[in-house]
Amino acid sequence: MTAMPLGAWQWVPALAPIAVLLVVILILRRSATQGGLLAWGAALLLGWALFGAGADDLAIGSLRGLVFSFEVLYIIWPALFLYQIVVEAGATRGIGIGIRALTRDRVLQILILGFAFTSFLQGVASFGVPVAVGAPLLLGLGFRPMQATLAPLIGHAWAVTLGGMASSFLALRAVTGLPGHELGLWTAGLLGLTCIGTGFLVAHLVGGWKGIRRDWWEAAAIGGSMAAVQFLLAWFDYWIIASFGAGLAGLLVGVALTRLSSRRPEGERRGGMRELHYALAPYYALICIVAAATFLPPLRWALHLGDVPVPLPKTTTALGWTVGAVTPRLQLLAHPGALILYTCGVALAWYGRLGTGHLEVRAVARRTVWLGLPATGAVLCMMMLATVMSGTGMTFVLARAAIDVTGRAYPFVAPFVGLLGCFVTGNNTTSNVLFGTVQRDAAMLLRVNPFLMAALQTTGGALGGMVTPAKVLMACATVGLRGQEGAVIRRALGPCLALTALAGLGGLVAALLS
Repeated sequence: MTAMPLGAWQWVPALAPIAVLLVVILILRRSATQGGLLAWGAALLLGWALFGAGADDLAIGSLRGLVFSFEVLYIIWPALFLYQIVVEAGATRGIGIGIRALTRDRVLQILILGFAFTSFLQGVASFGVPVAVGAPLLLGLGFRPMQATLAPLIGHAWAVTLGGMASSFLALRAVTGLPGHELGLWTAGLLGLTCIGTGFLVAHLVGGWKGIRRDWWEAAAIGGSMAAVQFLLAWFDYWIIASFGAGLAGLLVGVALTRLSSRRPEGERRGGMRELHYALAPYYALICIVAAATFLPPLRWALHLGDVPVPLPKTTTALGWTVGAVTPRLQLLAHPGALILYTCGVALAWYGRLGTGHLEVRAVARRTVWLGLPATGAVLCMMMLATVMSGTGMTFVLARAAIDVTGRAYPFVAPFVGLLGCFVTGNNTTSNVLFGTVQRDAAMLLRVNPFLMAALQTTGGALGGMVTPAKVLMACATVGLRGQEGAVIRRALGPCLALTALAGLGGLVAALLS
């Protein structure tokens, strides 16, 4: 990209599409898809009228958004389908039964179900699934409704970016154009820091500060194991299973800790382990499929035969803002979404073999479509909005305005921008699409590591999941707290802001040392 002549007045029209989005979603209470569509239209109009973009520039910018959306949507739909297969087979209900059979320790129960298990669920499915499943399970174990609601809201958030088969991470990578390896390491490092803090906050819900002093080692063991496994998987570029693998590690560590907390009859314990393995079996298969596609060169070569190149030409506005030509390759057979589809076939065969052949595939498909369509519309509109704003130089203008206000302290503010984006749009994926290029351009202006700034963006966006209205409504509905959503948000806001500030402080120190 090349710079363009800028005037102080330009930040106002550059901010206008974002303002349209905020008004439509927050004030008019319309969907993220409607807000994104209107904001994209505003970006097209302003890009043409005030930022020197021609019709070709705007069309190519919108096409970039559609192409980059493929990376995200090809994961969202298969991941939702796989999770619905597991739900239809009744496997998720077995998790609660299994944990009840393993331990009576209340702190350990809430750490396993409200923290490790919801992190695992976030790794394999998003869109509020960890909250919708975790809250009623905790209520069934005898936790108070407020505890059952807050634990999954707080416990799952750190795993959002590299969860949902890393759809949020891939969206950030697509809009910023940053290489995945270093971006993944910075992201996993910051999220790992918040993961450890999350464990203590979840334990606090049951025992308070006294309970943390007594049971800190359990929270540290589960949180530390998940942070370490996620970073290790990110190191080897296994982004799509990073949060999933971390959650699985947390579950296994939690189960191991149950042997130290209390003894149960051996038959009851064996029954609990059977329930756990029954529910996790399709995800064991996913690990094997990902490993095979990674470590078997002939298979990897065969899968990449399905790659389709899509050339996107260079664009240059009348004001001199240039976006270079790129040729992304759409991986039809080797894409993470394709690997999840193969796992869906394994899951159908597995549950059928165990006597659950009554699986209603049509019901699974209907629920998948019901969850997937709104997400698809939002991703498409937000992605086109982001690529048009980036292609016309609007995001660069916004980044410079933000730097003018905050100066060198901006890295501390960066995760709060991501948090705001998540609160407004409803999820971290659209927050990354909306503000990812702003953070990248801010890094360029500050002369700091762009990987760090992008990681701060998605860390804040992930933590914003604790207070997203849609998730809070879902959690309250499942435990009988309808009408108390405001009280839940107030209780969750403190942990959310504390962990976001922790990430911002870490980012500020890293930026000053770099």
